[in-house]
Amino acid sequence: MRAASFVLVIALAISLSCNVNKYCLNCATDDGGVGDGSLDGLSDADGNQSDGGPCTPTGTEICDDQDNDCDGATDEGQLPEVDEPCSEQRGECAGAVKQCTNGAIRCSKQPVAEKCNLLDDDCDGVVDNGDPSDALHASGAKCGTDAGECVAGRFHCNVTTGVVTCGLACGTAQAFDCPVGGEVAPFGTGTDTVCNARDDDCDGDFDEEVPGGPACGGGTVNGGTSVCARGTFQCVGGATVCVGSTSPEPFERCDNLDNDCNGNVDETFDLATDPLNCGACGAACNLAHAFEGCADPDGAGAAPSACTIFVCETGFHDNDALETTGCEFGPCTITSTIEVCNGVDDDCNPNTSEASLTAPPNFCLSQGACQGAGAMCQGTNGFVCAYDPAVSVDANGNIVPETSCDGIDNDCDGQIDENQPNVGDGCLEAGKQGSCQGRGEFRCDSANPNGPAVCVITTPGASPTTEICNGLDDDCDGVLDNNAVDDMVAVTNGAGTVVFRIDAFEASRPDASLTKIGTMSHRACSRPQVIPWSSITEPQAAQACAAAGKRLCTSTEWQAACQGLALRTYPYGNTYQSDACNGNDYDHDCSAPDDDRALPTKTAMGCPTKPAQSACVSSFGAFDLSGNLKEWTSSQTQGAFQVRGGGFDTAAGGLTCQFDFVAMEAGFSFPNLGFRCCLDP
Repeated sequence: MRAASFVLVIALAISLSCNVNKYCLNCATDDGGVGDGSLDGLSDADGNQSDGGPCTPTGTEICDDQDNDCDGATDEGQLPEVDEPCSEQRGECAGAVKQCTNGAIRCSKQPVAEKCNLLDDDCDGVVDNGDPSDALHASGAKCGTDAGECVAGRFHCNVTTGVVTCGLACGTAQAFDCPVGGEVAPFGTGTDTVCNARDDDCDGDFDEEVPGGPACGGGTVNGGTSVCARGTFQCVGGATVCVGSTSPEPFERCDNLDNDCNGNVDETFDLATDPLNCGACGAACNLAHAFEGCADPDGAGAAPSACTIFVCETGFHDNDALETTGCEFGPCTITSTIEVCNGVDDDCNPNTSEASLTAPPNFCLSQGACQGAGAMCQGTNGFVCAYDPAVSVDANGNIVPETSCDGIDNDCDGQIDENQPNVGDGCLEAGKQGSCQGRGEFRCDSANPNGPAVCVITTPGASPTTEICNGLDDDCDGVLDNNAVDDMVAVTNGAGTVVFRIDAFEASRPDASLTKIGTMSHRACSRPQVIPWSSITEPQAAQACAAAGKRLCTSTEWQAACQGLALRTYPYGNTYQSDACNGNDYDHDCSAPDDDRALPTKTAMGCPTKPAQSACVSSFGAFDLSGNLKEWTSSQTQGAFQVRGGGFDTAAGGLTCQFDFVAMEAGFSFPNLGFRCCLDP
């Protein structure tokens, strides 16, 4: 203030000329001023030199509102402490420096009384402490009202917002945001438009401003149609009710109607979560083998809710991860990761069903009627082969021994009609005998496949003929080869008298053939072109001749038949011919080596260079008396029976008609030893 006055005086002195007074600066004494030479114009009372006396310097200029250096100015220049930081730098005092003000060192920012403004006005390091007031409200003063729903509170500084707010005491039911010293709360809604039986606007009345509701009952209400008579919604007793509507149903049904006429449609049903009404009324979830849920499929509310699998029933599994198919398979307990054919879903995954499994190699039989059969998995029965209907199976599909005689391997064991072991065997015509009896084979009875095989005649029997020695009953009298006439030749003496008869051919079995010796032994036969009877003992030979009504020839008879009346050395003459009879030198097939063996009687030469008919014949017409087989006779020498003629392995010397040095015991037999029979005249 002093500096301002000083400037004003100077201005007045300049404009009005200087008059002698105590405020005149540098006024001459002749101006009538008191004139003490001082620039401060202060009286003695201020502690400086008296106004009229000279200025006495006291030192360098300091901040004390004095002209310490007597230069006519006070507190000028660079003063000590000025612009140094103040000691208090907290809160709003941050950045404060020392200044010279009115002759005293003061800080540029001074602590002031704390205000509710989110600032540390008193620079004590705490914001809005002490519950300060603001320009409009005194902290601690009562505010609000206790009428209606309102509760009176007090003004307090809210240290979060920096505003003095009317609020309840911290810790009460409606108090909120109570950090340090703050108590804030709204009181009442300010209006009474909500039907709740409360005085929301705190005016002593309740629900007086609640407007009348729309029509209700019997019409469209909140998107649905009421089933009641039309009325209006009114606030009654703090609740909005439909007044004037009639006949509400006792409970709400999910049918897009206001059944209970409360103004709401299907309000007790949550179409977003109710599995009985999922997404729409009546849309009940029915997912297979699952406990259902209902949920928004995308979670964003863009699509209506759909049925979901809350959890599968015990043992069932949601293998395809599709909600719409439910739990596809079960009850099922996973027993293996690999599916096997056992009627159990081992991996509980229907995508690996047993129907797709492949049977092990060679699982099905492949013979007979089973050929080409494939196997399929049939659950607990395992793999079952799909056999042809011709295969014999029981009620369980197991192959059983065949019973049908049908020419088919019904049980696939590689045998056909083994239940009829005689199928294919030969059979004889019933009611006939001998050659008259037809021959056939046992075959399946097509009229009775499960019955015994029947004899089917394939070769009809012949008509009765004269009996011949062939192992057949040619005259059909039931006896084989009886009265059969053998081929025999007469042996005469020089006078032409028949002395005896002898078989024209070596003895053979009745059923002998060109290639087989035969097996029948009921009598001996004399036939051409059959394998002769060998490996026989003398008693057996004698018996065979006797059965034919003949006897075994004597050694003398045999020699007479061989050499003839001309007493030949060999049956064919006196000179040895290696190709005439079947001896050791005879090669029947003209190929090396010479394989000696018995040949058919009256041998037809096999070698092209040989005669077409045997040349080994005596003058009486008896064949093969030399070679082929040695022949028993009934004549004995020292207890042994003489053997004549030599065999297929005998050298030339033993093939003569006169050679009689061989004798065998009665029980001896050999492949090169046979016989022939004789008959008295």
